[in-house]
Amino acid sequence: MVGRKGEYLFKRRGSANWYIRFVYPPAEGQRYGKRMEFSLGTADRTLAEIAAVEEIKAHKVMLHLMRMKNRGGMCPVEGWRYEPGRMHDTPDGKVLATRETLTFL
Repeated sequence: MVGRKGEYLFKRRGSANWYIRFVYPPAEGQRYGKRMEFSLGTADRTLAEIAAVEEIKAHKVMLHLMRMKNRGGMCPVEGWRYEPGRMHDTPDGKVLATRETLTFL
């Protein structure tokens, strides 16, 4: 896994403020940049954690959507890869899609 799982907050040398850093997978790094950093504007760790909650949540949602898209599952942003309720032909065989499952035949 790229980055340090769950360790988003850090302090820069010479700065009292806490910063947040997100590291993206190599495939998405071209789109979003390898990493993104910005100041949370506080020297208090607890206030920095509170300020970072929404940013971390958005980052985790984006990583989840990237994984779902790469696995061929449902991506709420782009819709269904395999439309539910029908059989799909693929290079590896057939796929029966429902709203909850994909059955590879």
